[in-house]
Amino acid sequence: MTKKFKNSIAAVGVASLLLPFMTMAADVEVTSAYVGIDPNNVVEVIGDHAPGFPEGSIASDGSGKSAFYFEPTQLFGREVTLGEIESISYWTKKDTDHVTEPGDWYLQIYTKPYDGDISPASWYGERITAEPYFSVNLDAPVDTWNQWTTDDATNTLRFFDSALGYFGGYADPTWDTYVAGNALSGQPLATREILYVTIQTGSGWADGFEGQVDGLVIELTDDSNGTVNFEAEIPFEASLEITSPEVDATVSGLVEFAGVYTDEDGNDAVQWAVRAGTCAAGTGAVYGNVDGKNTPFSWDGENFYAEIDMSADAPGSYCFVLNPKEDAGDANLRATREFTLEASAPTEKNQCKKGGWEEFGFKNQGQCVRFFETGKDSR
Repeated sequence: MTKKFKNSIAAVGVASLLLPFMTMAADVEVTSAYVGIDPNNVVEVIGDHAPGFPEGSIASDGSGKSAFYFEPTQLFGREVTLGEIESISYWTKKDTDHVTEPGDWYLQIYTKPYDGDISPASWYGERITAEPYFSVNLDAPVDTWNQWTTDDATNTLRFFDSALGYFGGYADPTWDTYVAGNALSGQPLATREILYVTIQTGSGWADGFEGQVDGLVIELTDDSNGTVNFEAEIPFEASLEITSPEVDATVSGLVEFAGVYTDEDGNDAVQWAVRAGTCAAGTGAVYGNVDGKNTPFSWDGENFYAEIDMSADAPGSYCFVLNPKEDAGDANLRATREFTLEASAPTEKNQCKKGGWEEFGFKNQGQCVRFFETGKDSR
C-alpha cells in the first residue's frame, strides 16, 4: 500500500523554473497538525527546543508509535538520491539514558521501489535505519538536548537496512561507508532515489515514551540544506484593556473613553456602555451602543474611542464597560472602569470662592460667579 501525504510546502518559486539545475532548499515548520505524521501520537512542547531551533518542540505523547514523513521535494524542490546526502543531523531529549532504556526517536529513510529490490513491501525499496543508541562515541546526558549526526566525533549514527527484519548493531557502518556500498539487492545505494526521510518511534517501546524531537537538517553535496523545525504553536490569548479614563479618575465636561482589544482576527464588533452608579450596580446605559443607545464611537477591530460631553450629567459614580461581542461570554474579556464625574459648572455661588473657580476651569472668581448668575460661559 502506497503512503501519500499532502505537501505542506508552498510551490517552488519562479527561479527554480528559470534555473532548473539549482536546488531550492526549504525550511519546513512542523507542528502536531502536520499532515505527514502517522499516527498522530504527539504533543507540542512550548518553550523547550533544541539549540538554534526556537520556539518549541514535539514530544511523543506516550500512547504509541509516531512517524513524521518528509519528501525530498518538500525540502529541496526536486528528487534526491542517497548519494547526494552529505550529512544528516537531528536533536532529541528524553528523561532516560540510552543504555537502560535505549529507545529514542530514530531516523529512517525509504527509497523508491525499483526493479530488483527485495523489500517485502511494494511501496518502498530500502528501509535504511539509524538508531541513536548504536551511535559511535555515544554521549547523551539525560534531560539534555543531544544531537545525532552523520559526521561529528560523538553520537555519530550507524546505518543498516531493516527491511528484512535486521534491527541493527554496534558494528554497522557510518553514513559515508554505508552509502558507498550496495543495497541488499546488490545494486549501488548511492543511485537510489529517496521516497521519504522519516523520524519515528518504535512500535515495540513507544507506549509510555515521551521523548522530544527537534531540528532535522539534511545537507546535500551541492551545499543546500533542508531544515525541519519541530515546533509548538503558541496559543494566542486575546486581551482587553481600558486606557481611558484612568483608574479612579475624577473627570468633568468632555470625557474620553478608550480601550485596546487584541484577538486573532482583529475584526470583532464591540459592545460598550457608560452606566450611572458603580460597576456593581448594573444600571442601564446612559451612553453606548446597548440598551437602545446609539452614542458615536470609533472602532477599528482593535482600538476603541469615544468622546462624550458629560457636563449636563449628574455628578457621582459612573462605570465604563467595554466588551467585544465575539468574546462576550468570557469574563476575562469584559473590562470595566469606575470613575467619578464632578460638576462641570457651579451649582452654588459659594463654590466660586476660595479658589473653587479653578476647579471649573474659570480664569477668576468673577467669571465663575457671572456664569452662575447669568449662564454666560466665557471660559
